[in-house]
Amino acid sequence: INTHFGLGHGERRAQSESLLGPDWLGAIPKNEPTILCGDFNSSPYSKVYQRINRRLTDVWQKRSQAHARPGFPAIKPFLRLDHIFASAQFKVEQVEILHTWTAAVASDHLPLCAELTLSSHPEHADI
Repeated sequence: INTHFGLGHGERRAQSESLLGPDWLGAIPKNEPTILCGDFNSSPYSKVYQRINRRLTDVWQKRSQAHARPGFPAIKPFLRLDHIFASAQFKVEQVEILHTWTAAVASDHLPLCAELTLSSHPEHADI
């Protein structure tokens, strides 16, 4: 699932509630492989992020050797607003922010990229 949350606090809260509700993530069984990504306009300290992170796990957390990097604004990033969340069935092989000149002029956000492997044995996947 890919998303782009709004700028207003109340709007983001409503969007996260809808996304976590019975029509979206709530309808997906917990043993079903799931990836949620996009511009959440929410930092890791926000309630929106924390609610989603209880259902799925931020890929930066699943990759213990990686230090989470900001991607906004693209020129001199200092905020983490873009996130990739994955279910327990995924192992994170690599996660990075692509900080190139081309990326910085293409968008006001730098690309967040993750290489994920779907585990055939989810009980062995890292959480």
